[in-house]
Amino acid sequence: MSVSPAQLFLVATPIGNLEDVTHRALRVLAEVDIVAAEDTRHTRRLLERYGVAARLVSLFEHNERARVSKLLAELKAGRSVAVVTDAGSPAVSDPGYPLVRAAAPHDPHDLISLQAGARTFVNYCLGCHGLESMRYGKLTDLGLTEAQIKDYLMFTADKVGEPIRTVMPRKESKSWFGVAPPDLSLAARARSADWLYTYLRTFYRDAKTVTGWNNAVFENVAMPHALWTLQGERAYDRESGKWTEIAKGIQSPADMTPRCATSSISWCTSASPPLPAAR
Repeated sequence: MSVSPAQLFLVATPIGNLEDVTHRALRVLAEVDIVAAEDTRHTRRLLERYGVAARLVSLFEHNERARVSKLLAELKAGRSVAVVTDAGSPAVSDPGYPLVRAAAPHDPHDLISLQAGARTFVNYCLGCHGLESMRYGKLTDLGLTEAQIKDYLMFTADKVGEPIRTVMPRKESKSWFGVAPPDLSLAARARSADWLYTYLRTFYRDAKTVTGWNNAVFENVAMPHALWTLQGERAYDRESGKWTEIAKGIQSPADMTPRCATSSISWCTSASPPLPAAR
C-alpha cells in the first residue's frame, strides 16, 4: 500500500537499538517524497542500515520556524512529508508541533473558516450529501443569526430546527452513481479530518471515468469534483506521483475551499450528537 499524496506523517524512530524500528515506519520513510529530520546525519544512519533512499531535509529547533512554510508549500503541491526526530515520537518534546499545527485542516476555533465552509457545503455539496446529525439552528454557534441561516444557508428545510438533509432522492441517486452518496456526518466520523481534507484536495482529470474525474486517495470514486471551479483542474500521474496544473480556479489559494469545507463538516460532526431514531 502506497502513501497518499499531500499527507504529513509523524514517524517514531527507535530509542537506542535501530532494530526496534517498525516495518510500517520503514515503508513510510521509503515512500514519502520528503523526510524532515531533527538531525539528518543521525537519520541517514537509520535509513542506510535498511537500504532506504529518501530526500532528507533538516527540521530542528533553530530552523523550524523558517522550514515550516517550505514544508507546507510542499504539502500543498501534493507531496508527502514524514517528520522524524533523533529518537522517539516527533511533536511531543521534539521538533514537529509547529508543522503539525500549521498543516492541520480543521481548526474548531476559526469562525471565519467555519462560516465559509458552511456556505461552501450548502452551495456545492448539499445537492448530493446531507449532514443529518446537525440541525440548521446549531449554526448559530458559529456567530450566525437565524435570519442569516434562513436567507443564505437553509435551502432544504422550512424551520431552523430541522436537520440538514440533502434534496437528492436516495433511490434515484443510487441508480445515477451506482451507490447513494453518503451522509457526510457519517463519512466524517468513519474517516478523519485529515483524510477528508486530502480527499477534497486530490481530485484530478481522468478521461477514462464516467464523470471525467478521479481521486488520488479514493480511486474510481463515483463522486465528480464538485469544487473544481473554485480549486481549478489538475492532472495526476499515479506512477510518478506528479501533479500538473491544467487550469486555475477562481479561489486562491487552491486549498482554501477544502480547508474551510473540512473545518465545517468536522465541526458539524463533533458539535451535535446523532439524531434519535423516529418512534
